[in-house]
Amino acid sequence: MRLFLLGIVLIYASVAGAQIDQRIGEWRSHLPQNLGLDVEQTTTHIIYSTPWSLIYIDKEERTPTFVSTIDGLSETGINTITYDPFNEQLIVGYTNSNLDILKDGNIINVPNIAANTSNSGDRTINEVYIQNATTAYIATSFGMVTYNPQQRQFGSTTFSGLPIRRVVASDRYVYAATSEGLYRIDRQADNIADFDEWELLGSAQGLPSFRPIVDLTILSNQVIVALEDGIYRSADEQTWVLTDEREGIEPVYVTSSADRLMVGWTDGGFGGRVSIGSVDGPLVDVDLTCTVIPRGGLIDEQDRVWLADGVEGIKTLANPMSSCELLRFNGPFSHLVSDIVVQDDLVLAANGGVSDNFGFLFSREGMYLRDGTQWNSFNEFRDARLATLEPLSINEVAIHPSKPLLYGGSYWAGLLEYDREEDRYTLFNQTNSTLRGSIGDPARERVTGLVFDAAENLWVTTYNASEPLNLYRPDGSWTGFPVVSPGTLSDVIIDQEGYLWCPVFGISGGVLVYDPGDDPQSRSDDRQKFFTPNNSELPSNQVNTIVVDRDGVIWVGTAEGTVAFDCGRDPFEDGCRGFVPRVEQDGIPALLLADQDIRAIEVDGADNKWFGSRNGIFIQSPDGEDQIAVFTEDNSPLFDNSVTSMAYQETTGIMYIGTNKGILSYRTDTSPGEGRHRESDVYAFPNPVQPDYRGPIAITGLVDNALVKITDVNGRVVIEVRANGGQAIWDGRTLSGEEVSSGVYLVWSAETDTFDNPDAFVTKVMVLR
Repeated sequence: MRLFLLGIVLIYASVAGAQIDQRIGEWRSHLPQNLGLDVEQTTTHIIYSTPWSLIYIDKEERTPTFVSTIDGLSETGINTITYDPFNEQLIVGYTNSNLDILKDGNIINVPNIAANTSNSGDRTINEVYIQNATTAYIATSFGMVTYNPQQRQFGSTTFSGLPIRRVVASDRYVYAATSEGLYRIDRQADNIADFDEWELLGSAQGLPSFRPIVDLTILSNQVIVALEDGIYRSADEQTWVLTDEREGIEPVYVTSSADRLMVGWTDGGFGGRVSIGSVDGPLVDVDLTCTVIPRGGLIDEQDRVWLADGVEGIKTLANPMSSCELLRFNGPFSHLVSDIVVQDDLVLAANGGVSDNFGFLFSREGMYLRDGTQWNSFNEFRDARLATLEPLSINEVAIHPSKPLLYGGSYWAGLLEYDREEDRYTLFNQTNSTLRGSIGDPARERVTGLVFDAAENLWVTTYNASEPLNLYRPDGSWTGFPVVSPGTLSDVIIDQEGYLWCPVFGISGGVLVYDPGDDPQSRSDDRQKFFTPNNSELPSNQVNTIVVDRDGVIWVGTAEGTVAFDCGRDPFEDGCRGFVPRVEQDGIPALLLADQDIRAIEVDGADNKWFGSRNGIFIQSPDGEDQIAVFTEDNSPLFDNSVTSMAYQETTGIMYIGTNKGILSYRTDTSPGEGRHRESDVYAFPNPVQPDYRGPIAITGLVDNALVKITDVNGRVVIEVRANGGQAIWDGRTLSGEEVSSGVYLVWSAETDTFDNPDAFVTKVMVLR
């Protein structure tokens, strides 16, 4: 059993507040909390689901609590939630047919359907209907499964041959909503598992024949069915009558709560609405501004309305006739992420929108900024000005080194610049810059890479343009540069010598190195070199990513592992070919990660290499030869094994990780080492160490790889550790493994790389036991 944290209370995004410090070794999710999928209620809480997490809202305090894989959920990909009032538990159904049950602070995984490999087709859990304490019906894409939620035991399986969208049960019948129409069978039938014995209802019962059932519910013994043309009701379960229809819109859900009926309607776009009525009365629309894409809703015991929306997330009304209130929670706009950059307390992420072979995906989610603890989103849904500019598919991002400017590279419309102080957007395209369209598609300036150099010039690469390398200088001028590579530049980084390194995409791909010379504006002193598997140690010409480490070594990620270029100050020398680190796998020498498709590489404060692949994250020592850790879905809260991007935050030691299912962060035990100790930088945390704390104690701000001795006030050595970059970790124990007693302990840090007058520093830690 795994615990989920109902004690962590976060704040609405409109309110600034302090965040609980992220401990070393702790994971944290950064998921979109404003896309409502479903809503349920208990006596004390409203429970919303998004595709990635759950949101518990206290009915009285209205404080939210978030539950994700970090807190013990088995998956992302939530498809439905159902509260079981008889057993006081929440059942969560996933798109991959997995089930979780949340009860009394525990999360119990029920993987039986997912683990049943005899059915290889679509096994999505579409809905769970609770009949009583011991009977539930699970609607799936392959049929219906009976389940005892009290004993957590499965019963019969009905293979329907077509997806069952929803199941409900009256006193007499079990009903199944399908794409062919409404089926039913007597609840007491012996052959409920034989779908051939189910009755298909149609014109004889007043229902359209062979028409898809959108949804159904039961209210006051009436079976209510939603079809595309409207709402049908039956009081006797023999004849249905069309009682509610709307011109130009059709129902997307029907549900019942507090003895009333609720229907969500859509016009097929962003023109949704919700109406509420009694079992025999007309349906009356609630506030028409309240719904864009209706997903679900309910009414609580205080007559409050709670709605889940597919665009604007979580909404509530004090009663059906009141105005609508949007509840917005802190998080990025979307789970999509293709690039992450960090500068001090700013974290900027791009939503992506480009396929693996650089095809258009036309995404509109934009980019997301985390400033301290607060997420803000920049897209047409949050700012109407961007609907006019249309910077679709923000694929790359950058933060200006000294000015309040954010940059988003659009794979559709050029470069978007946002001035945070002036609240002003500028879109650079071929009308006001050297950015040009691609060959064969001249109308679209497809930005693929962004990086600032030491002089605060912004270098921009574009897909398959005649001059794919562009320079945007601080004075506002632009220059375009042709390159020698046969493919297209898919990204760009800059090394410690000022050379540009670009992955080159295409069947003749590789790595381009570009020297802009002493005068970046001039082409006359520029140099170029193109690395391929033929003239270097590149294991593949499919190059995905490049990073420069703290020693100036260039690390390249390919579809078949990694290669490092340690060519001193001049990669243009003939002898610069790169090298592939050798490692041991089960005692056998092997090339580092040769079987992995490396999609992202990042370096932490100790110069450890983080390799993001399609199979998780591999963390290697600074030289790449020793494995430190491996993170996957199976052994960590990682949302998805497919890692798209990573960025290290030096001020906190936090690694931000982008996956196909959202952003996470992990606080490493590293920080960048200092050249010398500075009193203002050296400190320990937590300090004081409270009696109930048993986690790592970090001493940060140290010189690089310092030797750290911890003693009591009498000078007796307790333990000796080595800093990991600029941070040392102590577990509060002696060398023999015993917990230290209460008292003040001295931390002696000394530089080890200098024999003449080595730098040293002393700080203190108070331990309370």
